[in-house]
Amino acid sequence: MSEPSSRSADTWTLFGSVGAALGAAICCLGPVVLVSMGVTGAWIGRLSAIEAYRPFFMLAASGMLGWGFYRVYGTRVRDDCGDDGECEVPRASRINEVSLWIATVAVIGLFASPYLLGTTSGEAEARAQGTKESQNRGAATSEFETVTLKVEGMTCGGCAQSVESVLQQQAGVEQADVTFEPPHARVSYRPSAVSIDALSRATDEMGYTSKPLQ
Repeated sequence: MSEPSSRSADTWTLFGSVGAALGAAICCLGPVVLVSMGVTGAWIGRLSAIEAYRPFFMLAASGMLGWGFYRVYGTRVRDDCGDDGECEVPRASRINEVSLWIATVAVIGLFASPYLLGTTSGEAEARAQGTKESQNRGAATSEFETVTLKVEGMTCGGCAQSVESVLQQQAGVEQADVTFEPPHARVSYRPSAVSIDALSRATDEMGYTSKPLQ
């Protein structure tokens, strides 16, 4: 393989590994990013279907990274070696090394993103419990009511964050706390401004059906 072709193959290997890792994370990371940009729609919830293919994307990304490390460290030829055995690493090889490690960090970050989002979801659960206790103390004088919705279709903490963002955007909602496990959305709302049916429709329109917890 000629040097230009070899460099092209190395480049596509790195981009491919990051792309596969992005595919593994898109089911959880995608809804969060889209909702934060103001993009809504039931199709967002369908990204959770990619969850089933997550192991394949992770395997592909890991394989490409492994090939990249082999290409950089396993087959590197050093022509500029002195009599003492010291070799100067060509500039192109150094660039490949840096690019490889940057891609590795990106892949690890994408692999970890669903679990990091899950941690945030756990914090939301604790916050929801604190909200419940606070509302119980001030229920007699508060103009807000609280409802707990059971949300279906969430596959990770990222989905929970997306549902939470959409609920918080609804007029009349004071606070929304959504947890992945259990898949509940606890919403403090003003009945004169928004109804429970409207809250459910807001999540339904994202592809996550919900209904009041009995």
